[in-house]
Amino acid sequence: EILEERPRGIEEQKDLSKLLNLADLLVRKLGFGKIQPHHEEELNQYAEFYGVDLSEEYLEAKKKQIESDGLYQFCMSL
Repeated sequence: EILEERPRGIEEQKDLSKLLNLADLLVRKLGFGKIQPHHEEELNQYAEFYGVDLSEEYLEAKKKQIESDGLYQFCMSL
């Protein structure tokens, strides 16, 4: 259901869908998945909606946060 809502405009999506779509696009941008050209525009829309500054400092901090997460480290060790 969440992925089905993605083609809709941000205003038409449920709150959880918006947050998960932002998270999905952000981790793709950080190199944890495949990013397509249209993802950049979508990420910018979600970031603007939530007031997220996609500066290099922010992106680097988020990448470090993910890489230091225990669940992420466990999954990478499998």
